[in-house]
Amino acid sequence: MGSSGTGEDRPSRAADDDELVVVLDSRETRQAVIREVAVPHAGEAGHQLVKVRIPAGVRDNTLIRLAARAPGGGVGRIAPGVLIRIRVTSSPASSAGEPGVPPPSARSSGVRSSGVPASGGSSGRPRRRRGFLLTASVLVLLLAGTTAGALWLTRASDPPVTEAVYQQALTTFDNRVGPAFGDLVAAATPDDVNVRAGQLKEALDEQRKALRGLTPPGPVGQAHAELVRALRDLADEAEEVAEAGGQRVLCTGASAAGDLGRSAAAERLRAAARSLAGSPSAGGYVAAAFLPARAEAARPPAAGTVFGTPDPDSRAYLEVDNARGDQDAVVSLVATGERSPRLKIYVRAYGTQRTAGIPNGAYQIYVTTGSEWDGTGFGRDCDFQRFDRTISYGSGTAGWDLTLQGTILGNADLDGVSPNSFPR
Repeated sequence: MGSSGTGEDRPSRAADDDELVVVLDSRETRQAVIREVAVPHAGEAGHQLVKVRIPAGVRDNTLIRLAARAPGGGVGRIAPGVLIRIRVTSSPASSAGEPGVPPPSARSSGVRSSGVPASGGSSGRPRRRRGFLLTASVLVLLLAGTTAGALWLTRASDPPVTEAVYQQALTTFDNRVGPAFGDLVAAATPDDVNVRAGQLKEALDEQRKALRGLTPPGPVGQAHAELVRALRDLADEAEEVAEAGGQRVLCTGASAAGDLGRSAAAERLRAAARSLAGSPSAGGYVAAAFLPARAEAARPPAAGTVFGTPDPDSRAYLEVDNARGDQDAVVSLVATGERSPRLKIYVRAYGTQRTAGIPNGAYQIYVTTGSEWDGTGFGRDCDFQRFDRTISYGSGTAGWDLTLQGTILGNADLDGVSPNSFPR
């Protein structure tokens, strides 16, 4: 509970149908009046000061439900279900004053949602009558401060948890979100990225709600609020990563996690964790240990890099023409009857690469293109294809030439392949 004209911020904690109470003198009900009330933000920690218009003729025990958004798309958003109960007290004959302006005792008083008058209010308990429900429009959001005669009300909130309980909540957060983040890092296909980034979002949302419901130890209140906001933003980023996986824009966990780790939301989470770690309380708190330091995207290997072991006794070659391709490519040679490539050859965009030492055998040729190669696959803008015929190396075969872009003289086609069945 706060008093009129103070800048002290003692925010209430929002819940469904959260109720605040405003006390009016019976004389004030003869005309519309405006009161300022601290109400919770929607979906995040913190409160905002709003002006609420109370209509003329309001009765004792009337309920006013605040609109969730300011009319005309105003700044800010109010948590849904916030109610203000109007309590009307009798006007002492000796306290007559300017019409519509409450006496000092009324202007500086407030009551908890239980209906018990606060200090400075009327000593009599107003008689309860059947309530009336109205919906009030928010006139002004996010005011810079209070004004003369403003009524600043809060309701009782849960007491702060102990340092040990708070650290346990942070540990639970890490234990729930950390494995989900690790699963995303290990994603090998776009489908994996899509599913695992979605699971990470669910874990972030779950823990954000759990932490938002805590009242942290006083010294870390600001850092806690920053942590909750960062988790909300990181969950939004994870949702975008999931969508990018479904569209094959992000194709591996390394690139997906790298995008998350370089996001502004991740930077805010690191900053909040540093603030918590630097708190003198409990020697500092540990949070978000799963989030690695910011890392830059992987650099492509050199043109002609070969993954696998060429045959040193073979002079047979494979020449790959990617001169008209605008993406890097990796060509894989998978021997008949095998599932993993014998050799993989990295070919840069707009380039041609000849590789010697191809072992004897019959091969199916697979091609993947994209960017951000991480050693096993392209992490971004990936595509997967296979030549519709095999090639053979043996006695009398000097080599083969492959052109990755269509030509009228071509004698083979490239067919699309599911990322999940592509050999790695």
